[in-house]
Amino acid sequence: TPLGFLPSSMLEEEEEKVEEKAADQSEAPVASRAVEAVAGSHWNDEYGPLGYGSFNCVCCNAWLLLLLLPTLFLLLVAPGLELEHGGTLTRAALALFGLSALFFCLVSNTNPGVAPRTAPYIVGGREQGFEHPGEAYSYCQDSNRYVRGFDHSCDFVGNDIGETPLLAPTRSQSHRRHVVRAIVGSAAVEDRITDSGGCRTHAP
Repeated sequence: TPLGFLPSSMLEEEEEKVEEKAADQSEAPVASRAVEAVAGSHWNDEYGPLGYGSFNCVCCNAWLLLLLLPTLFLLLVAPGLELEHGGTLTRAALALFGLSALFFCLVSNTNPGVAPRTAPYIVGGREQGFEHPGEAYSYCQDSNRYVRGFDHSCDFVGNDIGETPLLAPTRSQSHRRHVVRAIVGSAAVEDRITDSGGCRTHAP
């Protein structure tokens, strides 16, 4: 009998069976991924203390920009500021640049939360790979590794952004929040120096 001529109760039962079958088919791959890690994944023990990042083209250009702008500031702007206001602003700018470069280097090279090597995944008495590290870890295709609290892979710093001990927590919007806080913090330091009389001013 065509479905169009079936009673409404039987038609609903047929639709429920189709939906259950589709749900079972969609959940099957997820279940397999939950127990076995992606073949060829990299693990925490494969890296050194500062070897987690990768210097791609975007990251290299970011470092060049980071070095170029302060250099231009010191060559073109700082001499005039020192003549008019003394060396306080120049020293503050150098300190902020040093901190920015230090944290940039640390975020680019330190552990973003890469999963430790798990136990072998055994099927039929033979090792087929490694077990999945758990629900807290997500797989990153760009770096071919599992990262705890993975948010995204950042080409700008050349590293993954996840739950790292250095800047935890770094989920969701927090990567952008760190940048905003750094900019706002720099402005606040400059305002504090100016308000506290750290700059010499000349009467009109």
